[in-house]
Amino acid sequence: MKIFTRVSHLLRDKYPSLTVCSNNGSPIKVMQWQCSGEININKTVGVKKEDSPIIDKARKFSGEALFKMADLVLTPEYSFPFSVLNEIVSNPAMWPRPGQLWCLGTQGENRDILEQTFSVWKNNSNTYLFDIAVSNLEHNNFVSPLIYLFITQDNNLCILPQFKTGSMADARNSFEGPNLCRGKHIFIFDHKDCQNVFLSLICADAMHIPSSEISQNIAERHIILFHPQLNPDPRYSDLVTFRQSFFRTDQKDVRIITLNWSEGTLGQFENHLYKFDIPWSAYFKRSRTSLSDKSLRNNKEANHKTGTGYVVSDRIEVWFSSRLEHCKFFIISKGDNGDSLLPVVHRDDPTTDSSYTYDVLTKRWVSGQLGCASNIKDMFAQYGIPTDLPYPVCLTTSSCDKCKKTDFFYGSIFGQFEDNEMICSDEKNSRILVSSDKNSDKLRDDKFDLLLHLKRLLDQGELPCALKYLKNNYRFKVSDDFPSQGLYQYNVTPIHSLNRDAEALVVITNEMDVALVEKLVKHLSDSMSERYRNQILVYYRAPGNGYVIYDKHLSNKSIIQPKFSINLSSIKHATFKLFRRGGNPSEA
Repeated sequence: MKIFTRVSHLLRDKYPSLTVCSNNGSPIKVMQWQCSGEININKTVGVKKEDSPIIDKARKFSGEALFKMADLVLTPEYSFPFSVLNEIVSNPAMWPRPGQLWCLGTQGENRDILEQTFSVWKNNSNTYLFDIAVSNLEHNNFVSPLIYLFITQDNNLCILPQFKTGSMADARNSFEGPNLCRGKHIFIFDHKDCQNVFLSLICADAMHIPSSEISQNIAERHIILFHPQLNPDPRYSDLVTFRQSFFRTDQKDVRIITLNWSEGTLGQFENHLYKFDIPWSAYFKRSRTSLSDKSLRNNKEANHKTGTGYVVSDRIEVWFSSRLEHCKFFIISKGDNGDSLLPVVHRDDPTTDSSYTYDVLTKRWVSGQLGCASNIKDMFAQYGIPTDLPYPVCLTTSSCDKCKKTDFFYGSIFGQFEDNEMICSDEKNSRILVSSDKNSDKLRDDKFDLLLHLKRLLDQGELPCALKYLKNNYRFKVSDDFPSQGLYQYNVTPIHSLNRDAEALVVITNEMDVALVEKLVKHLSDSMSERYRNQILVYYRAPGNGYVIYDKHLSNKSIIQPKFSINLSSIKHATFKLFRRGGNPSEA
């Protein structure tokens, strides 16, 4: 049985006012570290990585958190070294400041050694250590603790450990299995006469504690849930369902922060290599507005420039971090702001202030290194596509403003426009502009292959009579008025135009059902100005591997036979040649 324990009841008159829970209208400044490396797995002490680099990174991370005056400081499961934690506990200059809450997912430790460490900390005259969770621990080998640090009302350091309540789903039982000391307590941080609360679940806890149990034990409406992980599959179906369940009703306003290890993390145990290539460290919140909302668009573009991507999954906004190791400083809002009239009450969130990468030469975290979240340039290099062609996509940080049009451009190619390029189900991100991980790469590769088919068809002049003027005379382009172009939605223009309204919308789909293709064309026609409705070109899948033109809606039409495509495996070898066709790029 899990025990939900309010920290205010434990500390009573020593319980402080924490910014994360107060309703004074101030936002919450968050500093987090998505770490990386090769971890050591041991059945006696759990998961550890206590080499010099991670110790130095942890020490500098805590210093940066103090410098930025972060209200909430986060690290993933099994990450923060106990050696650095000892330094913090013994040195008041390294403590959190009043009102700040540090949630440090610490490295594994043998239970007996941990109890010895706690005994030392208890003897500090200016330290409170509440080990209520220790008394309910199972008697096994090691623990996976989350250590809370904060300053009490009487200016002492409070150390509050929370322990994992359930083992990870690992068929080999290599990581935890029967060796993990499971705990029972889930601590809730609250604030008197306020509706804001904060709590954490450690990785697999989310598979052992249903969301309904959390809601039943928290009367307050506004919840921030921190979910630190060391997880190779953070989009495992049960975890996705767990997150979705909070957003299915309006009974609670829940924000979830997941924090995992970065891509490239490795762990080896008994000749088996564990790979962690899907970080999915993200901020989840209910989607309450249209993607076309100007305020949301501005916030999305601002976050993009500082390395934070965005998708909407099943009406949930997902603001995800870079797959690489980094620290991030960002700002989120609170649900309950009391009677505050501060403008931050109505602000969009999150706002990524800065992202940091670690400089091994200077041994410090350096901000501004991640920059634009787009990694399309890598995809162009993978397919051998020249980057000097005039595409409305972001290929360098200096042209980051082109990212504003990229989602519309790719979305329009697939007949869905901008919104559906950012919409997904079950958190499976296929957005071409910003890939989140290797699984995401596979999904967008499939879409990019489709784009290459479209390019080949255009280059071969497979056009209806109404659009023959585009043969060897086209370029990809989005309206200069975007996103205020209204019904003037197109993605192709002639290089040498005889008509100022010669722009066209060119679409390709793998749909084979003609009735559904017809429905798609109607949707496109309804979304466009009447003057362009005779300039909609849709290629759809024909029996076999080819594509055929749908032309029933065109006033000047002819029957076009399917032209069969080259094999997908040879596409990459042909792309350079293909992308040098379709008009003279230098004239574009």
